[in-house]
Amino acid sequence: VPYTGSDGCRWGLCPDFQTEYGVSLSPGVECELVMKDLYGDGWEGASWSGLGQEGLTVASGSEEKKSFVVPFASPSPPPLA
Repeated sequence: VPYTGSDGCRWGLCPDFQTEYGVSLSPGVECELVMKDLYGDGWEGASWSGLGQEGLTVASGSEEKKSFVVPFASPSPPPLA
């Protein structure tokens, strides 16, 4: 599950990065993602994407929650003849 942004960096002194974490969940599973910020000022442009979710963030404050259902994967297109 990729996380993109700058984690714990202040005043633009850290470069953007992307980190991937492995997680295995079945399609149709209900999830609650709890996103936390140590300083209580939001993620300052950082975001979390994965499991069919895009650009989730802590806009301000120290915590945001997002409930969602893991999507079913789109079927693969048939092979070209």
